[in-house]
Amino acid sequence: MDFFGIGPLELLLILVLFVIVVGPDKLPEVGRRLGAAMKAFRGATDQITREIDREVKSVEQNVSEAAKEVENMPPVQKQPPSNGTKQA
Repeated sequence: MDFFGIGPLELLLILVLFVIVVGPDKLPEVGRRLGAAMKAFRGATDQITREIDREVKSVEQNVSEAAKEVENMPPVQKQPPSNGTKQA
């Protein structure tokens, strides 16, 4: 199981070094800050997703309305091409 190319032993070593550097007293504060940052990031991505979905629905509705208008238009009659001469 690789996590960004890091094996389980390397990940454990990094976590142990992190606890040693930060210290056990600051660990809960770091965890809270990390959790708050993840929550803010998730909220921002959810908001962006909602905005994109809303725009996609709006475009789909506009395309659907335009297609209905085209369907209701009378058919266009083809006229023979005019080459500048009069036909008798």
